[in-house]
Amino acid sequence: MALWILACVPLMALGTTLYFRYQYRGKKPLSLFWKSFASGMMVLLCGAGLVAKGTPFWSSLLFWGLAACCVADCVLELHFVAGMGAFGTAHVLFIVWIVQAAMPVWYSIPIWVVLYGITAILYRRIIPTLGNKLVPFLLYPAVLMAMASMALVLPVTAGWAYWTAAAGALVFAVSDLLVAKGVLVGNSRRCNHITLALYNAALLGLALGGWI
Repeated sequence: MALWILACVPLMALGTTLYFRYQYRGKKPLSLFWKSFASGMMVLLCGAGLVAKGTPFWSSLLFWGLAACCVADCVLELHFVAGMGAFGTAHVLFIVWIVQAAMPVWYSIPIWVVLYGITAILYRRIIPTLGNKLVPFLLYPAVLMAMASMALVLPVTAGWAYWTAAAGALVFAVSDLLVAKGVLVGNSRRCNHITLALYNAALLGLALGGWI
């Protein structure tokens, strides 16, 4: 596993660097290629783990969830709604994978309430301005926080080996909320860099789930 991490993580960092480089130069096709290349390294990392333990990668919902993220990375900047749909599909796949790892437990619900409540508090000034975007904006974080709340209990319900996936799901939620902020009110370049770094860390945490 260590060798695969040492190979895939630097390539992900390279792809992210080139994404920003070409984005700032206005070369969108190249920037999108390198963005998907970066997330594709985590698809590869997950697939390698599945194969190493004798599991067909095509049978893993975790693998396909990461693949959906890879597609969404490109689509999101071409068509925002379609991109959000692709990410929504990824979150659903992650949720089902989590349920396969361990049956849901009741204490995921108060965790979801807290996470969703924090989201509402943080975006309380933006929510009244959403207009016809209000319903999608309320639904998407609901699914996102469902994934995070269910994943956070995995180290207890499925075993400590799932801690990276739990952390990855939570960081994914944070990065997605920052993406939403950028779309609605704009983000600085520094914030965009932080957002993508968090997203990459989230994908890494989830991809390591393929090695469990």
